[in-house]
Amino acid sequence: MICKRLAVLAAAFIAAGAFAANDSFTLTDIRDLRTYGPFPRMDGAKASIGGADYRIKTQWQGRISFVSLSSGVEWGPIQIIEGRLGVIGGKTYKVSLSAAGQRSAGTRRTGSGASSFVQQPPAMPEMIEIPEPQPRRSVAPLDLPLLPKTEDILMASAWLAPVDNEPADWKINSKSAGDGDIKRISVGAAIDWREWRLSGSYSPSVKGDGIRSGGTGLVNASLDDGTGWAIGIRYMRPFLIEGGWSAKAGIRGMLRRDSGDLKSSSLVSSGESDTNIVGNVKSSYENRTTTAEFTELSLWIDLELAYSGNGWGAKAGISMVPISEFDISASIPYGHSSIKLDAERSTPIAVSAGGWYEYEDWRFFSDLSFGADSMFRMGVARGF
Repeated sequence: MICKRLAVLAAAFIAAGAFAANDSFTLTDIRDLRTYGPFPRMDGAKASIGGADYRIKTQWQGRISFVSLSSGVEWGPIQIIEGRLGVIGGKTYKVSLSAAGQRSAGTRRTGSGASSFVQQPPAMPEMIEIPEPQPRRSVAPLDLPLLPKTEDILMASAWLAPVDNEPADWKINSKSAGDGDIKRISVGAAIDWREWRLSGSYSPSVKGDGIRSGGTGLVNASLDDGTGWAIGIRYMRPFLIEGGWSAKAGIRGMLRRDSGDLKSSSLVSSGESDTNIVGNVKSSYENRTTTAEFTELSLWIDLELAYSGNGWGAKAGISMVPISEFDISASIPYGHSSIKLDAERSTPIAVSAGGWYEYEDWRFFSDLSFGADSMFRMGVARGF
């Protein structure tokens, strides 16, 4: 009786071993030929494959899935038969059954109790449907503009500039003839839309002074009783917006023309009087008035930093004039000839500061600048 029980237990262990062997498999990376396993075909078992940990999940008809323990991504299902290929973690592996499993699968017991090996036909591979190739879809680019978008607002403004001066370096016959200002009183208007501004101004009063001899017999000269106008176009956009702060950069072109009376006083002759008294010098001067026209074409580069609060704002800026061309149609009479007058800006840089206050749809503003343009301006604007 004891011998029979031992025989039954031995048979059970052998059957369990055969069953276990039949239910284990290995995976071989088809690229580096590294083999992982063996792994039991058991739901919930852990498998370490290619440096990552997975949980085995059994599926129908002997298929197995591998669930990543780190990301939760499920790979498979894969049919566990000899030579089957499957993708796990982005790599392709080949399934191999263990040697014991293959031997168990090919062994059949005979009626006499002897075991003989009978070659079993290989299992039919699972038919995998290959999807048809799909046309490549174009992927729309991400809407990540390099620069902040500007507001689509039309704004009209008008202003008065009681001080609109332009420092000038006067020249006579290409020689320096002193520094002075072209002084104006101006009114103007502008239209702003997105990054663009179109502006114009009229100066009912234009004066100029500071013109001296320049190495000639000219005593002095000045521009008086003049008028002028100017038109300009500017492109300016923000390159940084953070909270209420904005930083802008732009380029501006301007055409300006002034005309008026050029009044001059020049030395005609000088000499000693007939009394022969030393130091008694008699001089003769000639005063003349001619018409002069000043035309300037200039290109500006503007940088501005502004802060906008609740109904108010402030700004500061710096402007540079890399190009400024004067064309002066004027000559100063001198005796029986004339001397040519010319000018250029005395400084190429201007700094400015200003602010505004908003009430309903209206904006009231003022600003002040020094340098290449010395201006005090105040005005009103309205958005549409």
